[in-house]
Amino acid sequence: MNDHHGMDLAALRQVFTVTGEALSERYVTLHDRAEDSFEVERWLDRAIELRDQRRGADRSDRETLLHFIGDWSNTLRDLDLMEEICGH
Repeated sequence: MNDHHGMDLAALRQVFTVTGEALSERYVTLHDRAEDSFEVERWLDRAIELRDQRRGADRSDRETLLHFIGDWSNTLRDLDLMEEICGH
């Protein structure tokens, strides 16, 4: 169980927004540092997918918000690990 389950809806929406923005910024950074067209396209696709998720999420549905917060937080951790391993 993640730490966000007990939050009120307004706070949960804020975490959703902040987490989505953090991941979006990370994708933009990776896109800008991409070394070939494949990487450029990969990070652009992920940024667009994230934008669509953020726009399409029902911000009155706690379970939806929790799902995306968890998913995006895991992705941010994975990207941190990737950068640590790759030395970027």
